[in-house]
Parts: sequence; structure tokens; C-alpha cells
Amino acid sequence: MNKRTILLAAFTVLVLAQWAVPSSMILRREASLRQGKEFKLRVRPLDPYDAFRGRFVRLDFDAVAVAPPGGGPVVPDQKAYALLKADSAGFAMVESVSLAPPDSNDYLAVTLQPEYNLRTGNTGKAQIVWPFDRYYMEEAAAPEAERIYRERARNSMVYVTVRISRGTGVITGLFVDGRPVEEMIRK
Repeated sequence: MNKRTILLAAFTVLVLAQWAVPSSMILRREASLRQGKEFKLRVRPLDPYDAFRGRFVRLDFDAVAVAPPGGGPVVPDQKAYALLKADSAGFAMVESVSLAPPDSNDYLAVTLQPEYNLRTGNTGKAQIVWPFDRYYMEEAAAPEAERIYRERARNSMVYVTVRISRGTGVITGLFVDGRPVEEMIRK
């Protein structure tokens, strides 16, 4: 083989790799949207602005504390898998947390943080950090979504729906009192 053939082969492999990585990420998310089980997670949204990504509603999830997987101490930013089940209202409940992916499809890759109490220090439990914290929406609609939320925050149920399959979760909607926020903006 001559140098030109080797360079062409290397360039081809490089181009294929550059297409393969984002394609696999997109396909995993699309598979979760099509085949994933839908859960609801309670949130407290805020509306920040990111110059590069535009408007979105920042999601602040209710805290979920669990027993550490394996019974040992939790290391900060520890990767784990939360097996989820739905309660009678469809809200996600963490059934268990493990360090290896469970056999079920209804699990989500999460990060664990040690839970601390200001008075006693480390509680021995783990706090779940969900893998998503933003709900992207139309640029002009996000400030109105924030206004609606602030007006109803104390007396409303706010949640997102998430499709979960094999560790990947994709947010499919933001709801205030059971109605999609986009529908409330249009009215």
C-alpha cells in the first residue's frame, strides 16, 4: 500500500467515526421516545437564558434520597442506575438503585451524591441527580411559561413527562395542573 491509500483509508475511518458518534446518540434518544415507558417527575421550573442554546425552562426536581447501592458509602458523582416504577398517579418512584444496569428496561442512568444534613453531616443516604435539567421550548414562549409558573407555583402541580428506556431518558412535556405549558401559553 502506498501512502496515499493509507491516508485515504484513515480519513474515511475518521469521517465515519464523526458520523457514528452523534448518530448513535440520536438513535438512542429516538428509541427511548418510541419504545420507552412514560413517567412523571415533579419539578420547580425557572426560566434562564443561554446565549448559545436559547431559551429553556430550567428544571429543579424534587429531592430523592435512596439507600446507597452496595451498602457502602456514596462517592460524589457516583454513576448508578435507578430502577423506576410508576405510582397510582403515574409519577416515578425509585424502586432500587444499583451500580450495574438492571434486567428491566425501565431504568435510568443517574448520578449519586452523598446526602448531607446541616446539623449532623453525612446522613448515609444518596441523593439522586437526574440526567436532565432543561426543557427547551420556542424562544418567545419560554418567558410566558415562566410567568405562568410563577403565578401558579404555590397552588399548582408542575411536572415533566419523561420517556425512559434502557438507561436513556427524554423529556416529552412540561405540565402545569395537568395541562401542557404550551397549551396554556396559546390561550
